[in-house]
Amino acid sequence: MALNDNFETYSDGQLNGQGSWSGSTGFNVQSSVVQSGSKAARSQSSSDTNISKSFTGESSGNQIFYSRRDTSYNRNSWTSFLNGSTF
Repeated sequence: MALNDNFETYSDGQLNGQGSWSGSTGFNVQSSVVQSGSKAARSQSSSDTNISKSFTGESSGNQIFYSRRDTSYNRNSWTSFLNGSTF
């Protein structure tokens, strides 16, 4: 089963603790900036923050991940994939 998480069923506010996400409390579910649908996760911190969700990988198929960089924080990199990710 593939991971499909579009944040639509989550309450606005802290992402940490919802839908098996864990990590920094600097990530929020919000509805002001989205890729599709009505909700998305957003980092509310200008410092380094991490949040993760474990899932069972698929042996074949595609994975799609959308990320938007907010230039107001003047950061070089926002996204990293760990544990053998290949893109």
